[in-house]
Amino acid sequence: MDMRAEFEQLQTQLPGIWRRVRQDPKHPVTVVALPSVSLDLEGMADSENLNYFEERIFYLFNMLRRPNTHLILVTSHLIPEALISYHLHLLPGVPYSHSRPRVSSFTTGDFSTRPLAAKLLDRPALQKRVRQAIGPGDAYLNCYTTSQLERQVAVSLGIPLMGPHPDHQIYGSKSRSRELFRELDIPCPRGQENLQSFDDLCGALARLSQLPGLERAVIKQNYTISGLGNAVLPLRGPETAQQVGARLAGDVRLGKKLRWDSYLKRFERLGGIVEEHVDGDPCSVQVRINPLKEVEVVSTHDELKGGGEDQNYVGCRFPAYPDALPRLHEYGRRVGQRLCDVGVVGRIDIDFLAIEGASGTEACALDINLRKSNTTLPLRTLQLLIGGTYDANTGIYIADCAEPRYYISSDKLGGGRLLGMLPEDLIDIATYTGIHYSSASHTGTVFHMLGGLSESGMVGATCIERTPREAENLYRRTREVLEREFRSYEWMI
Repeated sequence: MDMRAEFEQLQTQLPGIWRRVRQDPKHPVTVVALPSVSLDLEGMADSENLNYFEERIFYLFNMLRRPNTHLILVTSHLIPEALISYHLHLLPGVPYSHSRPRVSSFTTGDFSTRPLAAKLLDRPALQKRVRQAIGPGDAYLNCYTTSQLERQVAVSLGIPLMGPHPDHQIYGSKSRSRELFRELDIPCPRGQENLQSFDDLCGALARLSQLPGLERAVIKQNYTISGLGNAVLPLRGPETAQQVGARLAGDVRLGKKLRWDSYLKRFERLGGIVEEHVDGDPCSVQVRINPLKEVEVVSTHDELKGGGEDQNYVGCRFPAYPDALPRLHEYGRRVGQRLCDVGVVGRIDIDFLAIEGASGTEACALDINLRKSNTTLPLRTLQLLIGGTYDANTGIYIADCAEPRYYISSDKLGGGRLLGMLPEDLIDIATYTGIHYSSASHTGTVFHMLGGLSESGMVGATCIERTPREAENLYRRTREVLEREFRSYEWMI
């Protein structure tokens, strides 16, 4: 049997696994977490902490609330025992002595930017160790992105892949997203997709320049993360393709440490789109399609942007602005159902801009992400800590304690100003100052991506509170406390 056929056969196990796990909280299952970012990174803007993106999948520790679940982590770098301990001690109602034996950790010892899946495939002995760690009962592979590489890993381990089929990744491209929005009658910016060459790019930009009053155009590579493949070109009024081409290299605004020649090569390799720059408030809706073909809206967020021209993700606010919720829910269900109809399984994130109009708030669609998105981690963190469910009618998350909860989350708290702070320092400071999450009040700050803190000077944080205003205040206080206490020693025990 060839690799593709073997993979398809493994995938037929998913509906049964999903049904058994949902019906019985004590059903034995092993989750193999492979946080691989399988993207062509050359020619995409530099991202701080990219080596530590893998820690975003640590929300899967919440699976250990189920007493017969085992978690296998495969990462590029060794996970310090202190980080594992930090996440396990957050588990409500599960003693550390019970959860720790159910976690296995393996590392490739490879800090290169190659996809983690490729690193694992290059190490047959490590693959065998992972296979041997998979316990009896059901098992599946959980990845950050899914590609041909993750398919090979699934076949090598003999377990199905819980997520979008690699053949469906085209639906996560910027070009196919625009086509799908038009098919579903969902508003999106004026522009053009399926561009492949420099001439295509200049022609599309010239056509946009004919639009009266348009000041900026956005160029997007088809496959990116966190907006790192976006560039902005100021417009000067109507121009020809030749005129645009002559000034493009000098006038385009790119991401950090990125040169135009590298950006263009990646654009020509993967293709992309050009669209008008629309002023609006960034927001998103998250949808889950499970293996039983059930479509569920699981959250909405306001997205916090930064970097060049505010094109890069830096954080989010949950839930989204109330006036945007009806459109986000409606369009999310529409996209989710269409993707379900073509066989997509997994989590989907759809990005929008909320725009105030004469008839109310409209949502202008930007793109579809067929992978674990930036908002997956904070949402799953909330679920881990307080249980509860998201009400897709009201847009409110109700905890097990029957109270609503809100949060603000960021991957870049500290903004590089915490260089040299160790994870244990941060945990001590958070505990000493009282900002850390409390299981008594179900409020406080939880941290993620701690592994890169000392090197990058920034850390991930999710600030959970009873009201949106309190969440804002906690986020601000957390930032101020860390930056102030970093230079003092009163918190040292």
